[in-house]
Amino acid sequence: MAVQVKSAATKETFLDYRTRLIEQGAADSMLLICHSPSFNVASAGDPSATILTGSRLARLAIDCGLTQWILDRAR
Repeated sequence: MAVQVKSAATKETFLDYRTRLIEQGAADSMLLICHSPSFNVASAGDPSATILTGSRLARLAIDCGLTQWILDRAR
């Protein structure tokens, strides 16, 4: 799995990243973590890609017990 972390991303950014991974044979699946995507992630149309954003990303951080770690780094 390949992972890309972005504070913001367009659909073109996502497609470029996916294309480069496919061309390089780097991974059979990808994870894009993006705070502020400027596209509807449901329209990405790639079953091998997982896109984590906003509330879903926050929920995972909370569920994994990262709340205090995040707060410590925000100070």
